Amino acid sequence: MVRRAARILTQTSKALNNTYRKKGFTLIEILIVLIIVGLGFMTIAPRFAENTILSDKTEVLFQEIIENHLKEASELNVQVFITLSKGSYTVQMSNGDKASLPAGTLQDAFINDERTGGSLNIYFYPDGIFDQFVLKFSDGTELESYPALLKVVRR
Repeated sequence: MVRRAARILTQTSKALNNTYRKKGFTLIEILIVLIIVGLGFMTIAPRFAENTILSDKTEVLFQEIIENHLKEASELNVQVFITLSKGSYTVQMSNGDKASLPAGTLQDAFINDERTGGSLNIYFYPDGIFDQFVLKFSDGTELESYPALLKVVRR
């Protein structure tokens, strides 16, 4: 009788263990799924980042202008400037070259917190700083410069 009771208890515990195992996932299964999902995100994330970071061509253009003109001002040891005009869609570099503004025409501008008139100059100095500016374009884009960080940011 003791053997029969032990056999019944053993069968009952095996049956209970089998039902509990079938209700959930094991830790290994969960880890494998997380690794697969992580690999998927690792392959997709750079594409999304590239599209969002470099999507604003006007911001990229002005970032290049800042870098080039600060380098030029430092090498020549003189201040250099770029020229923009309200209602125009071009920017004139210090060497006379012109570049089209991807954001359309310049609608409004503030340089060193002062609203400017028709034509405006943004100066770059040999000591590595430049004028603070906010530019508003016809497509609604606004660019603001942060001279201490040597950056231009779209608002």
